[in-house]
Amino acid sequence: MKKKTIRIISMTVVVALIAALASVYFLREILRSVAEVDDPTEHVTHFLAERDESEVASVRFISQDSDFVMTPYETPFGILWEYAPNPDFVLSPARARDKVRPAWHLLAFEIAHENAADVNIADFGFAPPRLVMEVSYTDGTNKTIYFGAHTADMRNTFARVSGSDAIYIVGNMAAQWAAADIEALIERGIQPFSADAEYILIAQQGLPPIEMAMAAADDAAEALATLMPMDPTAEFLRLVQPIDRGIDHQRLSIRVLEPLEMFRIGDVVSLTPGSLAPYGLDTPSLEFIYRDMFGETHLLFGDRFVEDVAGTDVDFIYVKFADRPHVFRAEFLPASTLFNLNVFTFINRFIALPNIAGVSRITVAAADQSRNMDMVVNHVGESAIAPTINGHPVDESDFRTAYRLLIGLMMEGEIEPFTPEGQPDIAITYHRIDEPDIELRLYAQGSHLYAVSVNGEDAWFVTHGRDVDMFFSHALALVE
Repeated sequence: MKKKTIRIISMTVVVALIAALASVYFLREILRSVAEVDDPTEHVTHFLAERDESEVASVRFISQDSDFVMTPYETPFGILWEYAPNPDFVLSPARARDKVRPAWHLLAFEIAHENAADVNIADFGFAPPRLVMEVSYTDGTNKTIYFGAHTADMRNTFARVSGSDAIYIVGNMAAQWAAADIEALIERGIQPFSADAEYILIAQQGLPPIEMAMAAADDAAEALATLMPMDPTAEFLRLVQPIDRGIDHQRLSIRVLEPLEMFRIGDVVSLTPGSLAPYGLDTPSLEFIYRDMFGETHLLFGDRFVEDVAGTDVDFIYVKFADRPHVFRAEFLPASTLFNLNVFTFINRFIALPNIAGVSRITVAAADQSRNMDMVVNHVGESAIAPTINGHPVDESDFRTAYRLLIGLMMEGEIEPFTPEGQPDIAITYHRIDEPDIELRLYAQGSHLYAVSVNGEDAWFVTHGRDVDMFFSHALALVE
């Protein structure tokens, strides 16, 4: 038998022995604790409310600070509860149900006193009660539940119920959730964000909006850049504004969406603010929309502010859902990825990627006419070409290198958009066989950069002059 097998068997036997000894020990302790119970009737469960949730028509919650009603409504997913004073409030289904649960299910495990008339109820927190639940059932009956003070050990809560003279002891959890204020019930969850989105908008005040939407890839090279399976009919998330551009989905996830995983909507600052101006939400500093097959998150961000948290200054920001009245606060750091976002961190930065198989010629017109070029592809057969530059036959491999240098021109940064006027310093036109031509107009910006206009649109990005010169150096050397 192998040593490894023996070791595994030995470990298994040891674990089994330990488990057997532990079970004997704990069983003995359980039996001992049962034997020590003097009066088993003290541990009998008392049902203060035992109905079906569907039998509850409404619940009114009365406390020193609030007085409101919650009502149920049917959905395809079961019964949900709403805040009757304002049904537009979106409540967390689980938290709302926990608050209302004592109306149909409340257990007491002990009776503190059989008759409240024999004691001072103020000693138990019932003068007045900490919380009153007035329950109306669909059969026309009613029940009132009173929650008082905590027991001396702070582990449980005193409770009373209409129709009974007794004072009961119930678990703290039920009493605490029943006493939760409406702010604690407000839904503040947001969906996970991923590059599988159908639509994303990031519109920061004072900056051009960044908008992404589903669309078909322009070509195979762009489809590959998405790092998704190739499919001629597939649609991918593309940049729509400030320019129509493919996206590197991996970089979008890493640079933008993954940091948002730590973003959480925090405390309610105002349930129904009379004005959004005090929070900077009348003119939001940023609007964020994320939509996928599971739903949509639409957030508005307002002013930033600093608060002391446990002796440390923490940067917060006001935030609200666009379709809900409440104003929340949230820590700014996880949301900071949306602010001053540079699209060059995640877009496909190639200015133009036409496949050479679909291009018949490339013309380059320069202000320095000695750099003018007419690059003819001359397709012969399925994949071979017989290229010429300015009428001179050139080696196919060298021509393809020049072509790669040309389509390798990258977006290197953003400038203030402007409408191109006059003759460009360089004009590059890809003449395509079955599709419209692509024209790039380059305007010198200083001695190192060119602003680029694609097909006559506003120029808003630059490419490096070094890469342009590298193309010219290689291509012109082929015809010298």
